[in-house]
Amino acid sequence: MKNLVMTILLVLALALVSFGQTNLIQSFAKVENSPAYKVLVSQQTKVESELTALRKIYTDKHPDVLAKKAELNILTTEMAKVLWIEANKYNQLTDYFGKLVLEKVATELELNRTLTRFTAKHPLVQQKTQAVALAESQIAEYFKN
Repeated sequence: MKNLVMTILLVLALALVSFGQTNLIQSFAKVENSPAYKVLVSQQTKVESELTALRKIYTDKHPDVLAKKAELNILTTEMAKVLWIEANKYNQLTDYFGKLVLEKVATELELNRTLTRFTAKHPLVQQKTQAVALAESQIAEYFKN
């Protein structure tokens, strides 16, 4: 998965260079070196390692493997969002911001797990949905300060 993300970024970077968008590439490089992104990369490495260990024991259809794959997908999506943060907000990409994103990932995973047991109308699902929305608003609010 990490190789796929890097390949996509490389292709994107080549496309941006061909269109003269070198500032955006420099912005990506800054974000990748930020404390926030490093927190996410560290978690991604941990999740990938856990997934590899689970796959040695279980098939890809096992609930633990599926849950870990879901976690990796959500984390990768959030990492891609962080890469698109504008260069002028780079200084705000602190460890704290990285931890906010990880909290959102965990909250979204809880919602996904809850949805496997209950319908969208169940109070617990609604509570988890509100928690995800709150996490998203905290991330958005972070850049307003």
